Amino acid sequence: MSQEKRLALLIDSDNVSPKYISFILQETQKYGTATYKRVYGDLESGSGSAWHYPAINNSLLPVHQSSYIAGKNATDFSITIDAMDILYSGTVDGFVLVTSDSDFTRLAIRLREAGMLVVGIGEVKTPRAFTSSCHYFSYLDQVCANEGMADEKTIRKATLDFVTANNDGHLDLAKIFAVLTSRFGNINFDEMGYKRFSGFIDSFSELRRSNTFVALKQKKQPKPAVKSAKPPTMQELSAAVGEFFEKQGVQTDNMMKLEGYLTQTFGKLDFSKYGSGSKRFAKFIDNLSGYTRSGTTVSPVSAGTDNAEAFRTEAVTFLSTCRFGANSEALNTHLSGKLGRDYLKNAGFEDLDSAIMSISGIERGENNIFTLSTAEKSHENVETVTLSAMTEAVLRYARDCMPDGGNIGQLNNALIGRFGKNYCTELGFQDFKSMLDSITDIRVRKNYVYLTDAKYAEMVDAMRADTDEKQPEKPQQTAAAEKTVVKQSVKIETETEQKPDEQAADKQTEETPVKRTPNPRGRRKRLNREPASSEKTAELKADTDKKPDDVKEAPAQAKESRAPEAAQKAEINAVRRDILEFAAANKNGSLAQLGNVLSQKYGKGYLKELGHSSIKKLLSGMPGIAVKGSNIGISEDFAARTAEIESFVNEFARGEGSHSIRALGIRLREHFEGFSYADYGFEKFTDFINAIDGVKADRYHISPVEE
Repeated sequence: MSQEKRLALLIDSDNVSPKYISFILQETQKYGTATYKRVYGDLESGSGSAWHYPAINNSLLPVHQSSYIAGKNATDFSITIDAMDILYSGTVDGFVLVTSDSDFTRLAIRLREAGMLVVGIGEVKTPRAFTSSCHYFSYLDQVCANEGMADEKTIRKATLDFVTANNDGHLDLAKIFAVLTSRFGNINFDEMGYKRFSGFIDSFSELRRSNTFVALKQKKQPKPAVKSAKPPTMQELSAAVGEFFEKQGVQTDNMMKLEGYLTQTFGKLDFSKYGSGSKRFAKFIDNLSGYTRSGTTVSPVSAGTDNAEAFRTEAVTFLSTCRFGANSEALNTHLSGKLGRDYLKNAGFEDLDSAIMSISGIERGENNIFTLSTAEKSHENVETVTLSAMTEAVLRYARDCMPDGGNIGQLNNALIGRFGKNYCTELGFQDFKSMLDSITDIRVRKNYVYLTDAKYAEMVDAMRADTDEKQPEKPQQTAAAEKTVVKQSVKIETETEQKPDEQAADKQTEETPVKRTPNPRGRRKRLNREPASSEKTAELKADTDKKPDDVKEAPAQAKESRAPEAAQKAEINAVRRDILEFAAANKNGSLAQLGNVLSQKYGKGYLKELGHSSIKKLLSGMPGIAVKGSNIGISEDFAARTAEIESFVNEFARGEGSHSIRALGIRLREHFEGFSYADYGFEKFTDFINAIDGVKADRYHISPVEE
C-alpha cells in the first residue's frame, strides 16, 4: 500500500482570512498529511491578530514576522526562507502554499523543479502567474460560497447523520467538531445557547457521551407482557421447595436464594394467602411442613439427623481436592457455602477447629494447615500409572520449578498422591532414584531435579503455543488486558538463588510444596532490582550444567554463603505487587498458596506488621483482587481497565504534542475516573509507567521504547 505524501502547509496571513481555516485543512487532506503546519505574518496587530485562536485550535505553528518598514514584504521572505530550508531537509513530498500574492510564483516554480508537489490555495483575485505555476490550485471564496453558517436544525441533522454512519462506540468528540467546522465554517454555539460543543452534543436525546467519546443510545427493548396466571397452591409451592434443594444438591441453603427461586418460578407471591398471616417469607417457611428455618438458612427436617455426617463428608471431599491442604478459614468459607451459616451448630459443635479434628482421617500440619492423613488418602481412587504419564508428570514438575530446581522429596510425594505409593514397583523400577535416572531430559543434583536447557526451552515454547491457540477472540483492549496486570505488577525475580546445604534440603521435603509458575511470555520486567552480573550468571550456568558424578562437596565457606537470606520487611506496596503478581500468574490460586509465598518472603509475622489479622482482610482492601471461596484471581473489570490504561499510555508516548509526565498524569485522571497508581503497589508515578512494556519514563518525560 502506497504511503500518503508528507506536505508542508505554509499560510500567508497577510493575504488569507482565518475564516477559511476549516476549508484549508480539509483541502490539504486531499493530497496527503500536513507534517509542517505554519502561519506567517504580523500576528500581534492588524489582520494577523485574527489568526491567534484559529492557529491554537488547529495546531498551527504561528511564525510572527514584524513589519520593519511599511510596504515591504517581510512575510513573503520569511515564508520563502523556511520553504527552502524544508526542501533541503528532505522530510516532505510537497508544499501547500496558501496565499493570493503573485510574489510566490518564483518559489512555486523552484519547488516544482525540485520534484515537489505544489498545491496553491487562494482567492479569486490571485494572479494567473501564480495559479499556473502550481500543480493544483483551489479558490477559497468560490468553494466556500456554497457553505457557511447554517441554522441549528441543519447542523443537528448533519451531526446525527455523521454519528449514525460512524457509530463504533468510540467516536471522538473532536472528530465530530472537525467535520462540522469543515462543512459549515466556524460555528458559534453560544448563539444556540451552549457554552461548549460538548453541551451541544449532550442536548441530543439520541446520543450519549462518555468523556470525549460519543455513541448512539441503545433503544430499550420493550418487556414482554407477563401473562396473568393463577397463584400456585400450597402443594405446588412445597414441591417447588423440594425441587430447589434437589437441584442445589445441599442439605441447607440461604432463605433469600429459595425465595428468589420461587419468585422466578411463579412470579411475585403474596405469602399471607398461605396461612402465615404475614407477607414475610420467613413466616411462610415457619408454617411450611417438612422444613425448618434457623436464622436465614432453611433445611429439610429429615436432614437434621444427618448434619454431622454431612459436615464430615463435605470436609473430607473438600480437602481431597486441595493438593496442599487448606486452613480453617478456607474450610469455613467452603462449608458455610455448602451447608449454611449455622452448619457447626446444626452438627453439634462449638468451634471449627475442634469439629475438624473430630473427623478421623484429617491431620493438622504446620501453619494450621489441615490435610487428609495417609490412611485416608489410600482409600482414594488413584490414576493407573503408565510410563508416559509418570514421565510427563516429572518433566512438568521440573519445568514449573526452573531455574531453582524442584525438591525430589516433594516430587515423590506428589507422584504417590497421584499414582499410589507402589507406582515405582508397578513400572518395574527398583526405587525412586532408578526411576529418575531413566529419564534423559532431567538431571538430579543433590536433592533437586532440573530440566536440561534444551528440554526446558522446548516445553516453554509448547506451553506458549498452546496458550495462544486456546486464547478466545476478544477486542484488542481485552486481549491486552490479559497480560497488562502481569506487566504492571512486580515481576518474578529471575535471579537464581543458591541452594541451602543437604540437611536443609532434606528438611524441606517434609514441608508443604508451593507451586512455582514460570512466566510463559518469556519477558520479565523487574523494578528496583539490581540485575544479576554476567559473571554470576555464567558461574551459575556452569555449575548447573555439571553432571551428578562431577559434583563435589563444597567447602564449609561455600555452604555458609548458600544460607537462605533473611525475610524481607513487609511493606504494603511491595506486598500488593506480590499479590497482584501471584493472582495474575496463578489462575484460581488458593489463599493457602498465597500465604505460603508471602510467609517465605516476609516472615510469618508479615500480617501483623501490616495491621491485618488475616489474609482475607488484607485482600479485602485491594482493588482488582477477586476472592471466591478459597481461591484468588484478578477481576475482569480491573484487567480490562488496566489494558485500556496501558494502551492509553503507549498512545500518549507515541503521539504528537507534550510528552511530560505531569501532562500524562492529568490526562489519565481525566479519562479514567478514580485512577491511582497506588492500586498497583507503586509509590511513584514514574515507577508505575516504567512497569508498562513499550514505554520508559524519567522524572519529567515519557518516551516510547521500540522493541
